[in-house]
Order: sequence, then structure tokens, then C-alpha cells
Amino acid sequence: MSSGTQEDLISAARQLMLRQGYAATGINDICRKAGVSKGAFYHSFPSKEVLAVAALKSFHRRGLDELMSIDVSAASPADRLPLFVERLADRAPLLWKHGCLIGGLATEMALASDTLQHNVAQQFDEIAAIVARLAEPFVASLPTSALSATAVAEDFLAFVEGAVVLSRAHRDPRRIRFALKRYASSLRHMRRS
Repeated sequence: MSSGTQEDLISAARQLMLRQGYAATGINDICRKAGVSKGAFYHSFPSKEVLAVAALKSFHRRGLDELMSIDVSAASPADRLPLFVERLADRAPLLWKHGCLIGGLATEMALASDTLQHNVAQQFDEIAAIVARLAEPFVASLPTSALSATAVAEDFLAFVEGAVVLSRAHRDPRRIRFALKRYASSLRHMRRS
């Protein structure tokens, strides 16, 4: 089977699962969107769950590429985290216009599938590690030592995922941008307190 077919299936699954969720996305829907037969599906992937992991990894890679492309190196180390969040806010409506596949699968499938739970947890941990490295000088600059870089990174993830959920509830991806701008402002305020 050509890698083009696999990529078409991954892309179709990623798009459909973002919009509809895992349970509402059937193999027939994925095949139709990818323009392939069911036989081609099973030749490429043994199950919908295995395809979902591939779609999840694809979504994650794209997101990491986007995060890593945000350049905050001109700012002082302690100012980089708030600037990063602010710049991410400007990209947020495009990044999460249809939601977050990682968060979506975490809420929908983590209790039903150990495989998907393991993958979403691993991907959240990878993102948190990147943000924690960025948060270290920020945390060191705070007047109190009550926070750790890990805690700030987990707060960041909770904030982003909460903003994504609210944006979907209101069908307004701009809410993510507004929420992240407020978060960046809160981070700056923490340094001044």
C-alpha cells in the first residue's frame, strides 16, 4: 500500500475525529473522505484505534512544529514565557479552529482505550516538558518560590485545553486567542507582584 494512501487515511481520520469525535467517526466515513476502499483501509491499518493513534501523532507533530516555530529568543529569559503565550494566542484560532485532537481523545476515549490514553498522556507530557523548559527562568524570577516550572507547564496545558473547550461550546475559535492573551497578561502580572 502506498504511503499516500496511509497519509490520506491519517488526514481524513484527523479531520473527522476533530470535528465529530472518535466514536462518531466510522471506518466507512474515513474511507469515503480519504477516497479509498475499506480493503485499502485494512491493508494500511489493522483497526480504527491504530489509525487514531497515527492521526493523533500527526496532529501532535503539526502542533509541536507550530510551537517550536515561535521565536522568543530576543526577549530576556524571564520574559520569554509570557511572550510565547502571547504569540501563541495570535496563532490559536488557526491552530485549534476545530478543537484539539489530543484533548478530545483524552476526554472521549482515555477511560475506554489504554492505547489512546497512553498516547494522549505521552503527548501532553512532551508539550509540558517544552513549556517547562521555557518556564524555568520565568519561575526563577518570581518573588515567591511557590510555583515550579512543571506546575506552570501543567497550568498552561489546562488553560489551553479549557479555552479550546469553551471555544467549541460557543463555536467561536477567537475565544482561545482572548483566553491566551489574558493568560499572558496574568503571567506578566505575577512577575510584578
